Amino acid sequence: MRSITLTTAVTITALLGALLASAPANAADLTVSGTVALDGAPRAGVEVGWFDPATESSGKTSSAADGSFVLPVAAGHPFVLYAGNTYADRHWKRQATDVVGVFLGSNGQDYLYQSRDLFPAITVPVAGVALDLDLPGAITGSTPDLDGVEVSRTNDQVIDCDCNPKGDTFLLSNLIPGLYKIRVVRDLPKDDIDDWQSTTIRVKAGQTVTVVPQFDTATGSISGTLTSNGKPLKGAQVYAYRNDTDGSDTTDASGHYSIKNLSDGTYTVWLGTGMGWGEKTKHIPEQRTVTVKNGKKAKLNRDLEAGTVLKGTVTGIAADQYLRITVLDEKGKVLTGRSVVTKKSSSTFHLNGVPSGTHRIVISDGKKYSIVYAHFAGGSISIGTIALSTPTITLNGTLSGARSGGILYTIGNRSEWGDEVDYPIRSYASVKKGKFSIPGVIPGIGIFETQVAYHDLKTTTTTVDSAQIALSAGTKWSKITGSLALAGTPIGHAYGYAENDDPTYGAGGFEQKGGKFSGRISPSTVRLSVSYDQRWPYFVADSPYWFDIPKSKATYTIKKGKALDVGTIDLVIKGRG
Repeated sequence: MRSITLTTAVTITALLGALLASAPANAADLTVSGTVALDGAPRAGVEVGWFDPATESSGKTSSAADGSFVLPVAAGHPFVLYAGNTYADRHWKRQATDVVGVFLGSNGQDYLYQSRDLFPAITVPVAGVALDLDLPGAITGSTPDLDGVEVSRTNDQVIDCDCNPKGDTFLLSNLIPGLYKIRVVRDLPKDDIDDWQSTTIRVKAGQTVTVVPQFDTATGSISGTLTSNGKPLKGAQVYAYRNDTDGSDTTDASGHYSIKNLSDGTYTVWLGTGMGWGEKTKHIPEQRTVTVKNGKKAKLNRDLEAGTVLKGTVTGIAADQYLRITVLDEKGKVLTGRSVVTKKSSSTFHLNGVPSGTHRIVISDGKKYSIVYAHFAGGSISIGTIALSTPTITLNGTLSGARSGGILYTIGNRSEWGDEVDYPIRSYASVKKGKFSIPGVIPGIGIFETQVAYHDLKTTTTTVDSAQIALSAGTKWSKITGSLALAGTPIGHAYGYAENDDPTYGAGGFEQKGGKFSGRISPSTVRLSVSYDQRWPYFVADSPYWFDIPKSKATYTIKKGKALDVGTIDLVIKGRG
């Protein structure tokens, strides 16, 4: 990366001394002025701005035709001073540019993503600031069967990859000079394999780096024969996955399959999937683990259990309704299920691949239901004509331990459904002032889960047995406190979020006011992030750059009912390359 220097009429160190020795100027007269150049040539139209993180005051201007700028500054504290215009606005609309954004602090000029400090508070006008910008770089490359490209900074800052492949070629432009991780993925259609290659590349100012992916030559394979009750199983899909490499094949008339071009390693193999569970599959899929060694063949033969085909006709229904058929074992675990959109007042259905045993069949359209028991031992069975005549109930209840949220009623535990279940019976209601009313409930069957709004915990609670129920969110909130700062200067105001491994509900949120933040968090290991208005990142004024929490300071474990003070978190400034 080319060395970037800062030239000023006075050095920053001398500037600090002059500020301390000078009489304060009128705040309206405080300015930072200088020139913007690109490789020594004056550059017009470059945005130059400032932002006071303590008060959220800000301002900006653009360099003139001769590269000069005069930026009025009203900050009474150290402030962010930046130059660059990578994006048109904060809503991610990309704007073409041929300059790299920089920040200016007491230690000189710095690129985005790297360590930086604040420009010192000023009491007199500052002149002679010379900003010498760089050209952005680019990464390009090609490979046969190109499927996609992923790019990130080596500090794990994800890059918005404006590099949609055109044919077998990709291009990622407007890159800040530095190190990048690039992952090139190709699709080998012959054997339905995804292959990938990852490498680290240094991009210099104004340089376009050409990538020549070097894919490993994988010679291993997983092959075998699938049968069901000893007979060849034709048309069953077999899928193998390991990290970022996967492949699949479909069994032929003799039940044989072969997945080729696999690198060494241990694969998870799904056997007998992909045939339309509940519709066409007449066996029970399995999952196995297979290891490929030294590029050789690995064998996996399986005789899959033949599932039972369930048939029936349902009457007493309306057209254009969801009819849900769910099969549960004796412990209430969902084994399989299917939803059907009705076309008239009666509807026939079939449900394939039901495991052996005596199971409970629950059929409901949300308004009425019927429960039937049947023994499954392979082949095909019919439960005849079933009339949905028993009305479901509307359950009224209360939820304690939460401000608001929702209640989900389901057949069986969602964590046990798996991919085999096609939308079993369920219903949802919002909680308002601690009360809820949820329709479509079948007495004596099913469970409730609390879904508490704004990232509270969900808790499995009880089985339905009446038209009245009292539920509790169950888990006591914890508290998180601290301070968000930039180079030691507290941020004036920001919202933040705590995420955990629950993609639906998260963990909680916090808000910073007066240099401190606090919030209620569900007990878990959380990753913190900041936001300006709960929708968009916390931008530096109207610039295209935003604050974020460093990766090393973002993860904490919070215990139930405890308060955790994380101290001062010094933020970093990010932007899209």
